Order: sequence, then structure tokens, then C-alpha cells
Amino acid sequence: MLYRPWGAWLYCAVIAGLGAFLLVTGIHISTFSCFRSLQHPTSGSCELVHYRPWQSDRRNFPLQDIQGVTLVSQLDPKGRQYSQVTLATTTGPAELRLNWLQSHDQAQARANKIQAFLTNPRQPKLKIQEDQILLTIMLSLVIFVIAGVIFLATGAIRTLQFDRISGKVTLTTQRIREQTQVEYSLNRIVDVIIYEVGVARHKNDCVALVLDNRVQVSLYPSCAVFRHRRQRQRTVEQILEFLHLRE
Repeated sequence: MLYRPWGAWLYCAVIAGLGAFLLVTGIHISTFSCFRSLQHPTSGSCELVHYRPWQSDRRNFPLQDIQGVTLVSQLDPKGRQYSQVTLATTTGPAELRLNWLQSHDQAQARANKIQAFLTNPRQPKLKIQEDQILLTIMLSLVIFVIAGVIFLATGAIRTLQFDRISGKVTLTTQRIREQTQVEYSLNRIVDVIIYEVGVARHKNDCVALVLDNRVQVSLYPSCAVFRHRRQRQRTVEQILEFLHLRE
């Protein structure tokens, strides 16, 4: 009898896929850069670039069109307050959206840098860059670790072999880098049962050999992802018939 944890493998693959999706979509680099000619202080421009792996958004603002910079406080969908740096231009306000997770003090510091550049004709250039790469990588790694832990806990292949010639039953557990085997005498098996593990609605059906000393040897992991009551019942019936424990 062979047990492959397809459910656990699929579950781990979905979790790892979410981590990969976050790693790709979460990379976001925002750059606000300005330059001016020192001979003609009003001649120059500022550029706002939002870069993502699948697209890049660019906006250009001539210096002569920028009237100043303000700090706008808003509420996100969950009711939390955040601040964003906004340019006041001749065509209307332009929110820079340099960093969604910035505090009010951080946003104020960036607004001050931009305002200092706008009011100082001797400053030739300015560059402010923000990214969420480190945070994205850390979150993705956490998700990958969770998938790995679940895989190590539930992803083992189990083989149950009954041999009348040797009079033994062998339970083999194959993991990534190790294999363990446990042997018992066939004449020590007195029953085969199905039992439930877990709590409330999260119970799982397991099959176990009951030995003559009342020790139970589980054939399926207690933390299997999917429950197959009928499959477990068929397993019990096959073992009982093989061992002639069924009338």
C-alpha cells in the first residue's frame, strides 16, 4: 500500500506560488528626480517614475509649472491615516505616491527636500528614491518558509508492506533526505481501526494498526490536508481481509 500526499503537495505549491506572486508583483521602485540649469534656474524639469517588473509609469513636470509642494493626509480603505507628498502645479495637484507605508514625519521630510530644491536656485539636482524590495523579499521568504515547514510535516511518502513469508509488516516513510522503516510481526496485529484527530470541524480520519500491547501504528499522517473517509475504510477492509481478522 502506497500513500502519496498529493493534497499536501498541492497545498504547498499554492502557498509557494503566492510567495512567488508577491515577490514579482511587490517589487515597486519610485523615483522622483529634478534638475535645473544654474545659468537659467527656471529651466529644468522633474520626473516621477514608478517602476514595476511588468510596467513603468513616467510623468514629467517642467520646473516653471511647479508652484510648490504640500502634504496631504488621507485615509486608506481600513480607516488608517497616511500622508502623501503632493506637487502643486499649474495643471493641478499631482500626488507623488513615493511610499505607501511612510509615516507623517517621513513624508514631511521628503516634502521639505523637494521644497528646498524648488526655492534654492543654486541646487542643480535632486533625487528621492523609495522601494519596497526588502519588505517584499522578507514577506516572500516567510511564505516560502511556511510552505517548506508544511511540506516537511506532511509531504512524506508512506509505504505499508505486508509479507506473509517473513511474517512482518513494514512501514516505510520517505522524506527528502531520509528514509525510516519500522517493522512489526504480523501476529502482533489484533485490529485495524479508523480514528479521528483534530478539533471541531477540522477533524481528520486516520488508519492505525492496533498491536497486542494496545500500541497504535498510524498509517497516515495525522495532519493530512484532505480527508478521504471512504478511502480509509477501503484500506481497513483490505488489511483485515489480508490478515484474516475479518469474519
